[in-house]
Amino acid sequence: IYLFKAISELLQDYPEMKDKLEVRMVGILQKKFIKMINKMNLQEIVKSTGYLNHLLTIQLLMQSDVLWLMMPNPIVTPGRLFEYLGTKKPIIFSSPKSELTQIVENTGAGIITPHNNIEELKKAILHFYNLWKKNSLPIPNNSVIEKYERKELTRQLAKELAYCVKLFR
Repeated sequence: IYLFKAISELLQDYPEMKDKLEVRMVGILQKKFIKMINKMNLQEIVKSTGYLNHLLTIQLLMQSDVLWLMMPNPIVTPGRLFEYLGTKKPIIFSSPKSELTQIVENTGAGIITPHNNIEELKKAILHFYNLWKKNSLPIPNNSVIEKYERKELTRQLAKELAYCVKLFR
C-alpha cells in the first residue's frame, strides 16, 4: 500500500518518471493490491509476475536496478534480504530500525525507510531514480556483502559447532 501510494504521488510530481519507472512485484499479489494498482492507474508501471520459481526470481533480481524490501517486523530474518544483498544492487529497505537495517546501511548502497512512511519512501525512490538517470547508482561495499553469503555463514556456524564439540568432550 505504501509503495503504491509513494509511486502514485511521485508520478504526479514528476510525470516524466512514468516512461522510465517500472516496478516488478515478484510473486502472487493479493486481489486488494491489484485493485489498488488499477484504482491508482499504475498498471503501466507496476507489473506482477505471479508465482515464479527461485531461479527466475533470482534472474529478475539481477536484472533490476534497485531492489525494495518491506519488513514491518524486524524480528523475522528473511532469507530474501541476504539474496538481495548478494545481487550487489542498491536496496530500499522499509523496516523499523534493527540489526538488519544496520546491515543494509553498512553496505553503503542502501536506504532505510520506516515501513509505513510514504514521504520517506518517495525520497528514497527519487534519490535512486536521479542517480540512475546519471548512471551512478551506488555499488554496495563488497566486504560487507561477503560476510553474509551463505557459504561464509555456514563456515562460521561450522567453526562454532566444532568449538562446542571440543568443550563437551
